[in-house]
Amino acid sequence: MRALVYTVNDAAEAQRLVRLGIAGLITDAVDKFSPGSSVLD
Repeated sequence: MRALVYTVNDAAEAQRLVRLGIAGLITDAVDKFSPGSSVLD
């Protein structure tokens, strides 16, 4: 099953969720994440 998570605004939490295998995340902290970039970089 694929999962998306909503309103992740903390970079460390985003990295943790990606490592757990989520398919994607939604954020309103656009200053912390660039579209199309890897959270794990």
